Amino acid sequence: MTQNVQAFSPVVCHGVWLFSESPLTVPEKAQWEQIIVEEHRLQPPCACETVFLHHRIYIALKDVVMQRQIDSGSLACYRLRPGDMFFSLANMPEWRRQDDFNNHVSVYLEPTLFTQMAETFALNHAFDLLRQEQVIHDPLLLQLGLALRAEIKNSSARFSAVYVQELAHAFAAHLLRRYAGWESQDFSHDRHLSSVSMRQVTDYIYDHLSDKLSLSALSGLVGMSPYYFARQFKQTTGKSPHQYILSLRIEQAKQQILRGASLAQITERLGFADQSHLSRAFKRVTGLSPLAFREEYRKNVPN
Repeated sequence: MTQNVQAFSPVVCHGVWLFSESPLTVPEKAQWEQIIVEEHRLQPPCACETVFLHHRIYIALKDVVMQRQIDSGSLACYRLRPGDMFFSLANMPEWRRQDDFNNHVSVYLEPTLFTQMAETFALNHAFDLLRQEQVIHDPLLLQLGLALRAEIKNSSARFSAVYVQELAHAFAAHLLRRYAGWESQDFSHDRHLSSVSMRQVTDYIYDHLSDKLSLSALSGLVGMSPYYFARQFKQTTGKSPHQYILSLRIEQAKQQILRGASLAQITERLGFADQSHLSRAFKRVTGLSPLAFREEYRKNVPN
């Protein structure tokens, strides 16, 4: 469920020294269960010592030279290019300095997201490798990070939480597999959800289609972790929970369009962030905008 992001900060900062007259910019950000995403634009030159309360992935959006020191270790200096990333551990002191303006995305993941998936050994091994690598070049993590950035604007949508949680679990799973050699199990032998469990979940989705749904709430209905639930749900239905919920909402939107409801009414009833968000989602699923769908239907209906 989307939370009030102003009530919580993912970082403790001890002292900030600015090397320009420009103030630190306020990032665009959104918070969901177990994850916070921030986009910083034109952050001015600065140096600071921080302790992150979540595991953090920094994604550079423009060229920047960065100095970094982790827990009183050796000072590293490197040039980041757009798409380059580095990883910061929760509760690990870190000093950073940049001498130029930069744009970046920060993805903060709660440590519990990882511990729900893998044993402590796998986590420690992955984090040690990530610290050694310093700068990460990982196209899949970059794609997931940019998808999370896009959801900042859709954070008020009632189904955004399910989609973001799926992305967060994919993010965490890829970090563990790529950097710790972790495999939770052979997914080719995953069992499908039982008919009873499937009915439980789909009935709940139908009954709460206009409400905010979360992956945690759905997985809790059948006593599974969100990660395994999402895997088995997709094996059962052929769709991720987010895709399934979105398809149902688009079907509802179709019916309401044909009954004469306005886009503003449909947006409010079905929990889209705004009319533009509704139109983009509708066209992605149906191939037509809502207005084009209405006109197409009218042409095919006899007088």
